[in-house]
Amino acid sequence: MAPAAVAQPAEPIEIREVQGLILRGYGDLEGARYFALRIGAGANGAARARAWLAEIAPEVTSAAAVTDRHLNIAFTYLGLERLGLPAHALAGFPTAFAEGAAGIAPDGKSASHRSVALGDVGKSAPEKWRFGNAAQPIDIALFLFTRSAGAIDGFASEHAERLADHELEVVGGDSFPVLALPGRKEHFGFRDGIGQPALRNSNPPDERPGALEVDRPENTVEPGEFLFGYRNHYGAVATAATVQPESDPHEILDPGPDWYGVALRDFSRNGSLLVWRQLEEHVKEFWDAIASHSEDDPGARRKLAAKFFGRWPSGAPLVLAPDLDPELDPAVDHSNPEATLADANDFSFAKHDPYGFHVPFGAHIRRGNPRDWFLSPTPEQSLIVASAHRIIRRGRPYGPPVADSMHPEDILAAPVDERERGVHFLCFMADIERQFEMIQSTWLNDAKFGGLYDEVDPMLGAPSAGGGSFTIQATPVRRKITGLPRFATVRGAAYLFMPSLKAVRFLSTLGATAVTAADHAAASRSRASD
Repeated sequence: MAPAAVAQPAEPIEIREVQGLILRGYGDLEGARYFALRIGAGANGAARARAWLAEIAPEVTSAAAVTDRHLNIAFTYLGLERLGLPAHALAGFPTAFAEGAAGIAPDGKSASHRSVALGDVGKSAPEKWRFGNAAQPIDIALFLFTRSAGAIDGFASEHAERLADHELEVVGGDSFPVLALPGRKEHFGFRDGIGQPALRNSNPPDERPGALEVDRPENTVEPGEFLFGYRNHYGAVATAATVQPESDPHEILDPGPDWYGVALRDFSRNGSLLVWRQLEEHVKEFWDAIASHSEDDPGARRKLAAKFFGRWPSGAPLVLAPDLDPELDPAVDHSNPEATLADANDFSFAKHDPYGFHVPFGAHIRRGNPRDWFLSPTPEQSLIVASAHRIIRRGRPYGPPVADSMHPEDILAAPVDERERGVHFLCFMADIERQFEMIQSTWLNDAKFGGLYDEVDPMLGAPSAGGGSFTIQATPVRRKITGLPRFATVRGAAYLFMPSLKAVRFLSTLGATAVTAADHAAASRSRASD
């Protein structure tokens, strides 16, 4: 039976405490650089890291900040532990966060089932990653943004010097440059960042690109699905980590729930869990595969590629424009965004395309968010189920485009290019297992999703050794394409917590005493008893 969505009273989000990347996305900022950091291994490593935090804490930017330079920060479980977050607070975080993206428990034991379920196998296996595995663990992620692309190098250099001064190691030796491609496209040539959920009570709406706005009811979700301290889809207040009052003598954190008469302090309020995955995209391989399974015609190639995604390269959904990409239609007013359907998200699979004749059952957008289709006996119940598994997607491409125009025919005609390109995928949620991992394992990597057989997501799935397949529903007979390679390889990953601005300040004040083995064991026992 589908879980019921719970209507909640108004509870405005404290946007001045929420880091900006969560709610804004910074789509209007052209420059960006990501750092994967490790706290110095010396005896003073944690103390130096806390001193650095105290220095940069006033610079961490909230969703309300209006400035040309933005700084956001997040921490792994290991990073919080090394900074000295008390064991009783660490114990409040979910097991998935503690084990991390590579599936390594705090006691050092492997949880390889996580990697298999997520499709992180073969060349995408954790042991081959650049960061986030046992060989290259990270403690902190630093995200920098600037209004102009030309300003990011100087901003990043300033912070690289400060990191070195505080003995913080940049994993891999350098930061990750990221960019914004024309038309908000990713390297495959398709418009990205469409179909984000809207948060209830997130007024006033923010008109900047990437911001979360008030939306139609079926796309509006509770703040607690993404932010701790607010009610979630099930009517419960999402809370992870709390600290004993003696651990917060300066009363930096907000009051939390009472625990047997003890007024705890809420470390996790206004924070969110973050999944970071670096995905190398095999662009030429994708378009070569499309060409090999298409007629020798640009329109046929574009349409087949659109079937894989569920949208045209322009972003227009096939549900609403099944035959021709509106950006190529001379009858369309291309100056009118509503006419081009480039960001259209108001459609129903159950109502507009129940049989998959427009958007195939296995297409990327149908797997990533089935909406009102097939999850429960009725479309209304299916929408409720789907809304319990939403994520806020962030992240940016990296590496040079195969063709500057981003047009499919130019990509196909471009010479073989060995330079790496892909996307630093970021997404936010309050429950990694119920949201990100459920989407990745049960929807994207389920070979029997939607009644299909031996078929995973064509763009992000992990196909079997014999190659992937993709079915296109049609009459009188469906079409099945086989022998597809994997088009994205995981190069690194991390599970992080992006705290509130108050919580960042709190972390900088923690004492220099290291977390003891007894504390660590206490945290492990507490999680095991949950």
